[in-house]
Amino acid sequence: MTRRSTRGASVRAMLERVACWQQRRRTRRLLWQLDERELQDIGLSRADVWAETRKPFWRA
Repeated sequence: MTRRSTRGASVRAMLERVACWQQRRRTRRLLWQLDERELQDIGLSRADVWAETRKPFWRA
């Protein structure tokens, strides 16, 4: 693998990671906005939501 293709792969991996972090942040924000009925429909409690939304964006 050439140095240029290695650099391109590194940049691509970094961009994918940032996109993943943004998706986690967006999903957690939407989860927080669900009401009790919606949470019950998907089998989550407010405590589950609180635990998930307290995680840092880089943590799955």
